[in-house]
Amino acid sequence: MKGKLTALFAAAVLMLSAAACSGSGSDTGSSGIKTSSDDKVVDYSAENYDFGDPSAWAGEKVVSLDLGDCIIDAYPYDDKYDWGQSIIYDEDDGIYKMWWCRNSGYDTIWYAESEDLKHWRNAEKIMTVAENTEWIKLHVGKPAVLKIDGEYKMYFEAPATLNGWKEFDNNVFLATSSDGKRWNVRGKDGEPYPIIRMTDEQMADSWDQSQQAGGSGYGFYGFGQPSVCYKDGKYYLYYTHTLIEGDRMYVATSDDGVNFTAGREVFLRAGSGVKYNDLTGKFMYAYEYTEGRLSKIFYMESSDGYNFTYKNYIEAAANENVLSKGAGFVRGYPDFISDGYGHVKTHTVYAAYMEGKMAESGNDWRQYAHTWDIHIAAFNPAEFAGRTMVLPDGNVYNSVTVTPYREAHTAYEEQLAGIPLINDVPSVDGEKDALYEEAAVLAVTRVVSNDRAVPGDISAKIYAAYNKTYLYFLIEVKDLSVNESDVTYVMIDEKRFAEDPSEICNVTATRSGAEVTDGNSSGIAGVITAVKKTAQGYNVEVKMPWRYKTVQNPLDTIGFDCFVYNDRASTDYKSIVAWNDVHASYDVRNAGELYFK
Repeated sequence: MKGKLTALFAAAVLMLSAAACSGSGSDTGSSGIKTSSDDKVVDYSAENYDFGDPSAWAGEKVVSLDLGDCIIDAYPYDDKYDWGQSIIYDEDDGIYKMWWCRNSGYDTIWYAESEDLKHWRNAEKIMTVAENTEWIKLHVGKPAVLKIDGEYKMYFEAPATLNGWKEFDNNVFLATSSDGKRWNVRGKDGEPYPIIRMTDEQMADSWDQSQQAGGSGYGFYGFGQPSVCYKDGKYYLYYTHTLIEGDRMYVATSDDGVNFTAGREVFLRAGSGVKYNDLTGKFMYAYEYTEGRLSKIFYMESSDGYNFTYKNYIEAAANENVLSKGAGFVRGYPDFISDGYGHVKTHTVYAAYMEGKMAESGNDWRQYAHTWDIHIAAFNPAEFAGRTMVLPDGNVYNSVTVTPYREAHTAYEEQLAGIPLINDVPSVDGEKDALYEEAAVLAVTRVVSNDRAVPGDISAKIYAAYNKTYLYFLIEVKDLSVNESDVTYVMIDEKRFAEDPSEICNVTATRSGAEVTDGNSSGIAGVITAVKKTAQGYNVEVKMPWRYKTVQNPLDTIGFDCFVYNDRASTDYKSIVAWNDVHASYDVRNAGELYFK
């Protein structure tokens, strides 16, 4: 498929071919961890651990363990919501792989890898809406991924209807891939087309619903939020079914992963996750329920994939199998970590779900959406409740091995650096003169996710110093990906909290030159700049006369920040790193500080 499909998804197009077979696996171990300063290594790996007599393992209900938020290494100060994760352990590559939905302007689908389910690397945006089509508008979300015979299959949702900026009429789509990153969306007549969709009559009713109350409302959510597993030659696709009667969870089945039966209701609740457990011989079901300000993730089972322990919330009120811990959170979209076939083969099971701060009473439920992150929990089903848990990194659970899972997101701190007084004057030519060896060194490495930016292989170092007349700084930009819209932007606020834009100095540099203006875009006299291309990128050097800090008292400060862009003109795939402001707000109040030594 080409045309709009290529424009819609910035990915290489791969052809669909699918076959299915069964997988296998077992508890995996690690080589042990250091436990003291003398580098002594103690082996806590599950493969060498004595779990005792299996006849003593059974209990009355699941036993769960909270393992905290997933940490995406590119975003230690993460303030974007993440949800709708699908995680498999790829036995071919020996790592966990995650596809999930992240706010990047709108909902987009991302990919990352991990050895322990906690720390995720190589995060990249892999699917985004660049152009609306008949069946996909604005965004894509809630992926559910399998890997069958070396081919990845992604089921995901997208809205078909916009009413202003309100989207609804979701449907379920299928994409395939050979590497899990570049996807071909199954379509019809050159455009993406759902494999499970609302009927024309249902969509007409949905539009009528949106036209009530002044005509600017929402229609029906539709069909989406898929979860999938493959068993005995059959695909089981569980999905949210929300029309006028409200939220339901349905299941449809297929022999080829493309042509599905009509859906069948399995639970009176949407946004649930289902996988198959080889050890218990049961389908596992995770769902969320909120009562008052207490939001929990619950667990239940089924022998056939249709008839689960509970059918609705009235029955489920008796459920004591809780996977989540603590109160005061909003939780949702749970699912289990499995192999590529949607099977779990280990005694300890891992679940993931969205968790964040719950909105205060009377506020919109999205009040604290910036806190919503993917959260993980481990649990042993009742059959293995007395067995020692195994952590996702392969070590058995104890107070030592759980330590890495207690790591939290990095608290944001403002950058502060002292710059030295120098006597010699550098030549402003874009070269790093010897006197810069005395300068303060500022690392421009904070990855910015605003403006739909993505992580990129760019960084910069700033060498900064001053004398009684000038501020000097040299920026070494490392960026091997050459684009016409590569930009380095520097903001200097001599008054620290300037009240008038004319008091700010802005330096905007490309690979071919630099421009210096104040906050009103007027030129500033006396500033000398130089840009020099290098083997690794380019250098920007600036000699700026003091306009307001004509006396530099020790420990007095100025506001300073720097942003480096790779391909700033790109809508969805630019990269930005900052010295201080991870929001790239260009607000002097959010700049870092330089003080005079």
